Amino acid sequence: MYLNASLRMENYVGHNDVYFMPRISLSYIPNNKLQLSALYGRYSQVIGDEFDIYNNYIKNESFANHYILSIQYKLHETTFRVEAYDKTYSHLPLYEELQQMTFNGKGHSYGFDLFLEKMIFQGRLNTTLSYSYNHSRRKYMQYPDYVQPQYATTHGGCLSLKYNVPQIKSIFGLSENITSGRPYTDPSQPGMLQKRTKPYLSTGVNVSFLASPSVILYASVTNILNRHNVFNYQYQKTPGAEGSYNRTPVEASRDRFCYIGIFISLKKSHAYEISNF
Repeated sequence: MYLNASLRMENYVGHNDVYFMPRISLSYIPNNKLQLSALYGRYSQVIGDEFDIYNNYIKNESFANHYILSIQYKLHETTFRVEAYDKTYSHLPLYEELQQMTFNGKGHSYGFDLFLEKMIFQGRLNTTLSYSYNHSRRKYMQYPDYVQPQYATTHGGCLSLKYNVPQIKSIFGLSENITSGRPYTDPSQPGMLQKRTKPYLSTGVNVSFLASPSVILYASVTNILNRHNVFNYQYQKTPGAEGSYNRTPVEASRDRFCYIGIFISLKKSHAYEISNF
């Protein structure tokens, strides 16, 4: 059993407030297959200089309390891990009555992550499958009631395959990512962030080649099937003649991206462990 504890003290320049951030983790490892862990931590984030024009605040940072439980189990060439978490947020910027800025915003987020990794074909094929569930609600900024933030998604999954070909010193990869739609506000409907975009889908391929012990060549293509993903919608402030609001989708500049990289190590040590190829 392992216990780690720490205390972090923060002081923002120009203010007299001193913040204490305790963090503690406990791990229980009965054997080389199983590991149980519990963690608590308090974290802070500077709200932003753009809010310094308001004189009615007490502190200049928002805070979050994290509670995390995790279980990891290894058996031969299989690894399974599940992690559950609960996070609470306080002192978020919030526009209240008469659009007055306060820092009474709050929020919470809870969910779990699943991860499964398996090596097959004598360790040449690495298969990973992950899934995340997140329930996030925040009362902050222009949202007077608890809403799902626009950047948060409820469900997310990823399947990744990596095949090692040591004869040509290369690793070929294939991945499939999918997430549920993001919330957005339709001004023709009551409420805020009451709509959802279509699910996000992206298939990617990549290859790594060990040109020398100090040089790696890497190339990848994201969204190889050229799926069209929309992240949000921007509506006009006033409706048209028919009473509907014209909208413009918020999307990536390109549906498909290509990347080529050359990684060179200037140290005497190798850029990558050759035995992995």
